[in-house]
Amino acid sequence: MPSIENAGAIVLAGGRSRRFEGSEKALATVGNRTLLARVVDVAGAVTDRTPIVAVATTEQRETYADVLDAPVRFVIDVPEREGPLAGLSSAVGASDARWSLVLGCDMPLVDEATIEWLAEKRTGETDVVVPRTADGLHPLHAWYQREAVANVLEADRSERSLHALVDRLSVVVVSAEGSPEDVDLERSVKNVNTRADLAAARTLFED
Repeated sequence: MPSIENAGAIVLAGGRSRRFEGSEKALATVGNRTLLARVVDVAGAVTDRTPIVAVATTEQRETYADVLDAPVRFVIDVPEREGPLAGLSSAVGASDARWSLVLGCDMPLVDEATIEWLAEKRTGETDVVVPRTADGLHPLHAWYQREAVANVLEADRSERSLHALVDRLSVVVVSAEGSPEDVDLERSVKNVNTRADLAAARTLFED
């Protein structure tokens, strides 16, 4: 059974992979599984809803459906928004969960222990639980109170930045300090943008 109730995962996979030398980075592999499949596996394991995968086009949806062996629901990015908010806008409207675990599709080292630890930081007054490392905040590896996000997006249809959205919500920022032994925040939030990032992720996975 999933450990976190009334929670659904949103995997944002509609990016154009501009820095990944012309191919879909979500389809790159680490440990013989695609980045997308690895993220979906964790998302489905820790939540009690079928993961929602947000994509940019119907062609992308068909391509990704072919490489996923876990059940997912696809939504198409809202065309009038840009970047992560395009997928997030569609996905929060399709979800009925109180909490949404939002993940980028390019985090092949994301792990259940870290996600569950972050979930423990939620309170009744919290809209967002977002981790912070030396690289800054990681809003694409975070928990969101779905209704709060939907309300902000509905109130301001011109919003374009995920960081700006987070700034308008009640946020708990979590660092690795004091984390349990089985939690490796730096590893879990590591994402892949370039071929060099992919090589580094493969090395970390093998270690």
